[in-house]
Amino acid sequence: MNNIIRNKPYYKGVTKDLKSPTQANKLTYTPGTIIEADDLNLDPDKGCGAGINFCSTFANALKWARCGTVVTVTVPDGEPIVDTGDKLRAKRVLVGEVVSLSGANLVGADLTDADLRDADLSGANLTGADLRDAYLTGADLTDANLWDANLVGAYLRDADLRNARGNDRTILPKGYKVVDGYVEREAER
Repeated sequence: MNNIIRNKPYYKGVTKDLKSPTQANKLTYTPGTIIEADDLNLDPDKGCGAGINFCSTFANALKWARCGTVVTVTVPDGEPIVDTGDKLRAKRVLVGEVVSLSGANLVGADLTDADLRDADLSGANLTGADLRDAYLTGADLTDANLWDANLVGAYLRDADLRNARGNDRTILPKGYKVVDGYVEREAER
């Protein structure tokens, strides 16, 4: 708990309607509000203990988000922050802005199994990202950079891949290929 930077904005994965993806949607993360949990588990060995759980990086928060929705959070002065290794938690957080995925820098991000349905990933840099089994149904991947990305098993139904770039190291699900540097559905040519 001692090496945490207090004034840094952190990231909380939420549902599209800004609710907690866990706790039966009990908490709503409206920008500009303070959210308070009923209790705080101070044990750093407990991964998802009581409290508001959040991440230090945007990419990690996307793993917990629904439909690619993430908000920034800061922890008010004097509130303890528990570091569990891959997540942080506090009893109270101030909710900041909803983070845009459009143009996001997600180079090398581990987004395995991430729920990015209908997310606007236009212009996102996903170079080397691990998108295995990610839910990208209806995502707007226009102009995204997918060089060296692994999309094996990714769900791309109705995904907008216009001008999405790939290379010979881009690994795509069955039915997709890279042609002249762009990702295409195999039936398109």
